Amino acid sequence: MDPLTNTFKAAPLNKTMPVDHIFPVKDIQSLPRFNKLTMEQQISIIHDRIEVGNFQPLPKSLN
Repeated sequence: MDPLTNTFKAAPLNKTMPVDHIFPVKDIQSLPRFNKLTMEQQISIIHDRIEVGNFQPLPKSLN
């Protein structure tokens, strides 16, 4: 999804697409009681290891 035009664009073929956080890390870290979680839990959330769907493919030029 191109955040500038709000339209879907095809990913380039044979090229690795970088990923971006949909909900920014700084906003995640400022959530109430986030700092009460263990470091392992915080990292799991930030790196989306619990698969909440907070990553999207996004070319660096659009980030």
